[in-house]
Amino acid sequence: MTEKILSKINSSTFILNANEVYTGIVENVIKYDTITITINADVDSNVNGIELYCGPSSTNLYLINTYSYTANENKVINVKSNYSYFKIIYRNGGNPQTLFYLQTFYGYSKI
Repeated sequence: MTEKILSKINSSTFILNANEVYTGIVENVIKYDTITITINADVDSNVNGIELYCGPSSTNLYLINTYSYTANENKVINVKSNYSYFKIIYRNGGNPQTLFYLQTFYGYSKI
């Protein structure tokens, strides 16, 4: 069984204008073994506009992967985590949004 905790600082429902960027805040994730991101928006992101950053310290993060988002897609990204710190960046595409849900969940397996 996996417990999931919603991140309050790497999640957003704030509507983005054309080409606007949402930048999450670096968060300690050392006690979690999975990161799940869910996204729903009514416009596309920029190409590779979803950027996941992880690293061993809050000041030493590196880009681990990028993804693109297609309008009205219920996108789910799952990452196995052995990292200490995490943040997400979402770069909106060329049109303003009227709908945006980005949620990040941290999970750990219960023994």
